Amino acid sequence: MRIKAFISGVALLAAAGAVVVGALELDAEPTAEITASAYTPDASTLALVCSGGAERSVEGGINVEEVDEAIAGSPVVASLGDGSVTWMNDAGEVTVDNTMLGADLFTASELGLDEARGFLYVDSELARETRIAGSSTANIGAGDLRGHATNPCQWATNSMWLVGSNSELGSYNRLIISNPTLTTITVKMTGYSSLGLLDLGTQAQISLAAQSHTVINLDGVLDIDPRVALHLSTDSGAFAASLQSNHLDGYTPAGFTFVTNSLMSREITIPGVVIAANDTEAFDAEISESLSDPNQTVQLRLVNPSDEMIDVDVYTISTGAPELLAGGKDIAIGANSVLDLSLSGLAPGDYAIRVVSEVDVTASVIMTYSTSGVGTDTAVAAAQAQITRGGAAFTDASGRLVITAEEGAQVAWTAYDSEGAEISSGAQDIVGTGGIGLPEGTHFVWLNSTHPVYAGVSLTSNLSEGYGISWIPLTSGAADTQVVRIALAP
Repeated sequence: MRIKAFISGVALLAAAGAVVVGALELDAEPTAEITASAYTPDASTLALVCSGGAERSVEGGINVEEVDEAIAGSPVVASLGDGSVTWMNDAGEVTVDNTMLGADLFTASELGLDEARGFLYVDSELARETRIAGSSTANIGAGDLRGHATNPCQWATNSMWLVGSNSELGSYNRLIISNPTLTTITVKMTGYSSLGLLDLGTQAQISLAAQSHTVINLDGVLDIDPRVALHLSTDSGAFAASLQSNHLDGYTPAGFTFVTNSLMSREITIPGVVIAANDTEAFDAEISESLSDPNQTVQLRLVNPSDEMIDVDVYTISTGAPELLAGGKDIAIGANSVLDLSLSGLAPGDYAIRVVSEVDVTASVIMTYSTSGVGTDTAVAAAQAQITRGGAAFTDASGRLVITAEEGAQVAWTAYDSEGAEISSGAQDIVGTGGIGLPEGTHFVWLNSTHPVYAGVSLTSNLSEGYGISWIPLTSGAADTQVVRIALAP
């Protein structure tokens, strides 16, 4: 497959904005309202970036020779449809179509697990109906990395926000950045904390060779702070990034997860938040009249990247229209700062969280689940764009597909096994937020909707003792990643 030029929708949109601004400087004349037109660049190559799985990041901690870590996990990369795609990693490249990638196309990680670490290239002209998603999973029963962590493959872009970790004592942050393009790029990184901007020193600019991955240990780079957010961007080319975040409370595991891209906008929505009930099996959200599980904590992390203090409003979307969160009106966030807001008090069920601001903001929802005397695991849900089609791939966990359609939508879903065979499907009318428990053995789920929706998958797994949790977004349909809307003055 010949790799064509990458086209950045963000860059195109910025260019269009410049045209509009220029027009505003002219003498104003009455004009009719113009609806923005959708435009999809042709003859380009899209890149799905799979940045691998978990690695050890803790020095000291629990002696793993004295603990049965019960390490399990595997990668899954799906490309189902008529179009051919090219998978490239250190071993070379291969063209495949309508398949789940085989184990021979993956490599082993330090933990002894196969991982998806490479680039999946797809021609935009052939991507209209291709169903693509991927991930690498680690399910670790005990030890420093106790928990369930899924690192989803992500479409390459030129700006990403990673919101959901901290740099306190006992915290370990491993940043993975990947460049799928054919040229060297420079990625700029800015850090935000509860007290303002972070000094990242030499890590403020990172050079990546063509078609390469780099791993940066942020321990010692970040100032100690309970709330950290990172913004990565490049002026040319495209990249993808994820943050492996794990924590220890002394010698007790205190969370293990991957943080992935959060959307930034004046109005953002975080889908797939599941509040567990106290009197049911873990994370069974069907019963919503009982008290929430005291072992679960949920908090909203808000980031203000502007140079002035701002106010935001926070809403929940459950079974109907958005409702203002109690105490969620005019929440003040300091300039260049990160703020946490507790979501305790929500009844068990499926939710999306909406944040509305007068300036661009970003956010995530951090969920933790504790097993007494054993440890805590963490999942981070990120703000997402709306989609009409998309999928998610995962292993070693039970999945709950949570969908939010504020105006209502009919959603059709299909679940596939590890070989790409259909095992179940269904359709459901969604008004507000609704959840679908995916059948056992699901490795890949695909969604089609009559109207734009927000969606994420909440994952739970059994550990040696207690539960592990994680969250992954739905990877949007490949063609949707290139759609931009451009409005020009007449």
